[in-house]
Amino acid sequence: MRSEAENKETNMLQALIGPVTGLLDKFIEDKDQRAKLAHEIATMAEKHAHEAAMGQIETNKAEAAHRSIFVAGWRPMVGWVCAVALAYHFIIHPIVVFAIVSLNAAGKVVITDAATDPNAIGVAQRACADGESVDVMIQGITRVIAGEPLTFNSTPLLAAALGGKVQACAASDVTFYQLARVLPNINQVSASAGDQIKVLFTGPNTLNT
Repeated sequence: MRSEAENKETNMLQALIGPVTGLLDKFIEDKDQRAKLAHEIATMAEKHAHEAAMGQIETNKAEAAHRSIFVAGWRPMVGWVCAVALAYHFIIHPIVVFAIVSLNAAGKVVITDAATDPNAIGVAQRACADGESVDVMIQGITRVIAGEPLTFNSTPLLAAALGGKVQACAASDVTFYQLARVLPNINQVSASAGDQIKVLFTGPNTLNT
């Protein structure tokens, strides 16, 4: 099966060759010779595309067998970079972004792990590694990650949970700090564990009493 590049090259050559074959009737009287030349010209594009493809295949084989990793390894490197970028964007990134964070004794932000933590200050707006800077939503509308199944109408108030996620903050949870209130909409009135939900983050202002 030919590649898209080969097809484009063939079509371009055929577009250039077509007008030439139309001139054969005017300059070559012999019918057999005219038919032979027309066939050769018509198949020229296919031959050129095939030769170009075979040449590229040989180049690829030579590069793959090269002793230098900079010559043989650039294609695998591109593949792995793309794979890691896709994994980070679609698998890792959605898990660690929008985590509730607290301020530790060193003045750095860390993942909040408990509903009783009074030092929770906001929601990380992107993923980050240890030592990196990160934007934190201190107060306002943001997304967070549900740590358990939630029904917005019955439990609109939220507290921190393990791993920077959120959990329901019921009236009986007298030791929990309320951090946020769910903002339901017609498309999302509940959430499963791991879902992203939109909330109004206010911070741990008071205990749930």
